[in-house]
Amino acid sequence: MKSIKRLPVVLPLAALVLMACACTGAGKPEIEPTVTPAWTAPAATIPPETPPLQIPPLHTQDEKSITVYLTFDDGPSIANTERILDILVEKNVKATFFTVRYFVDAHPELVRRMYAQGHTVGCHSYSHVYDSLYADAVNFEAELDAWEKAMIHAVGEVPASKVFRFPGGSTEKNKAYRYVLKQRGYRGYDWNALNNDCLLSAKPEEMTEEQYLYESFVTTVEYSFSLDVPHIILMHETYSQSADMLAWAIDYLRGLGCAFSTIDTLAESWYYR
Repeated sequence: MKSIKRLPVVLPLAALVLMACACTGAGKPEIEPTVTPAWTAPAATIPPETPPLQIPPLHTQDEKSITVYLTFDDGPSIANTERILDILVEKNVKATFFTVRYFVDAHPELVRRMYAQGHTVGCHSYSHVYDSLYADAVNFEAELDAWEKAMIHAVGEVPASKVFRFPGGSTEKNKAYRYVLKQRGYRGYDWNALNNDCLLSAKPEEMTEEQYLYESFVTTVEYSFSLDVPHIILMHETYSQSADMLAWAIDYLRGLGCAFSTIDTLAESWYYR
C-alpha cells in the first residue's frame, strides 16, 4: 500500500494565516447547499485506505487534560448544521459557532437549536465580503449592528458572550478594528488548528481527499499542542466533509486526553499576532 504524505508537524502561524485567507476567500461563503464530493468517514478510526498514524499519547491519566475549543465558521448551514449538532449531542461536546448574518436570517431555527444545546454563538460579520466589511470602521460597525439585529430576531437577544472572528482571520489590514470590537464589548479569536476543509483543491495529487483532511487535522493539532496558546480548532459548517469527520475528530482528541469548552470561557481575545 502506498504510504501517505505527512504534512510537516511544525507549521509557523504565518502558514495557518495563509490557510485561513485561502479558505475564506474575499467574498461570501459559498451559497448553499454546498456541492461537495460525498464520502463516508469512519466513526473513530483513520480511513481504511490510510495507514495508521503513529502518534504517541500526549498525556498520562494523572496529568491535567488539555482544553480544546471546537469552532465552526460560516453558518448556520441548512445542509450540515443539523448533523453537526446531532453529533455534538451524541458526544456531549459544546462548541462555538461563528455565524454570518444572512444565514442567521435564513435559518433562525438552527441558531435557536445551537442556543438550546448550550453552544456559544458568535459573530462572523454580516456579509463576509472583505471589500465592504473592511472598507472603514463605519462599515465594520454597521456589519456588527446587522448581525446583532439578526440574533435578536432569531433568539430574542444579543449573545452576552460577544465573541467575534474576523473573516479571513486577523491581519494587519483589519487590526485597527480590534479597537471597535473592544469598545463594543467583543473579544476576537483566530485559530491554530484546522482540517483544511476549504482547501481541498490544494491537496497533493497522491493523497485522497480523506487523507488530506485527516492529515491536516492531526498535523495542525500536534502543532497547536506544541505551543503555549489556547488550542482553537477551525472547521466550516458549509462543508459536508467536516460533518463527516467530526465524530472521529472528537474521539481522536479525547484519546489524547482532551476536554472541550466554548471559546467564551477564555478571558482574553486570542489573535495570531
